[in-house]
Amino acid sequence: MILLLDIGNTRIKWARLEAELLGSHGAATHVDEQLNHVLERVFDGPAPTRVLAANVAGPQVAEALREICTRRYRLKPEFLLPTRSLQGVTNGYTDPKRLGSDRWAAAIAAFRNYGGPVCVVDAGTAITVDVVDASGRHLGGLIAPGPLTMRRALATATDALQDEGEGEIALLCRDTRSGISSGSWHAAAGFVERVAGLLDKEMDEVQYLLTGGDAETLNLQLTPRFVLCPDLVLQGLAVIAEGQP
Repeated sequence: MILLLDIGNTRIKWARLEAELLGSHGAATHVDEQLNHVLERVFDGPAPTRVLAANVAGPQVAEALREICTRRYRLKPEFLLPTRSLQGVTNGYTDPKRLGSDRWAAAIAAFRNYGGPVCVVDAGTAITVDVVDASGRHLGGLIAPGPLTMRRALATATDALQDEGEGEIALLCRDTRSGISSGSWHAAAGFVERVAGLLDKEMDEVQYLLTGGDAETLNLQLTPRFVLCPDLVLQGLAVIAEGQP
C-alpha cells in the first residue's frame, strides 16, 4: 500500500493507493500545534510500503513527516519534485523545479483524466491556474490570493477592517464581516471567470476543473462550466506512483 499526501499551506489531504485504486481518504487542517496530531491521524491504519507527498507547506512540515515515517515504519518519505516532463506532460516553467509540486501533480491528473486543453483552478490559501494543451504541454499559469488570504491581508493593512471570519455571501451586505467575506469571494470568482473568458478566446473546447479546499464554496459563485475534482492532486500522485518502482 502506498500512502499519498497532498500537503497544502493549511490542510493535509491523504489517501491510500492499493492495486491502482485510491482507497480511504482524509483531510484535516495542520497549522500550528495541530501538525503532529494530524500526522498521527494520517498514519492511523495499515503500514505503508511507500509514502509519496506533494508538499508546499515548507521544510518544517517535511521534517515532521520524515520523523514520523522513520519512527513508525523506518521509511523515508518521497517528496514529489517537478521535472521537465512526466507521464505525458511537459512542464512549461522556465525552471521546472519552481512549479509547485501540487500544481504539477494536478496537471498530470487533469491531462490523464481529461486530455487537453484543460485548465486546472486550485482554490485554497492561494488560487492557482494551470493550463495543459492537447499535446500535453503545460502552458504556464497564474497565482492569486485565495479569499481567506485576501481577508487576512485586508486586516493587516487596515485598522478598522479586521477579519472576523466567514460572513454571509451576498451581492450587497449590511454588516462589515459579510461585506469583507463576500467581497473576497466575488474577487476570487471574478479572477477565475476572467481567466476562463480570455482562455475561451485563445483555445477551443477548454475543459475547466476546480479543485482545492475552497473549491466547493467558490464553485457556487461561478458559471456551470467548472467540474469539481476535489482529489485531483492525490489522483496525480497516484498516476506518478504507478509509473515509479
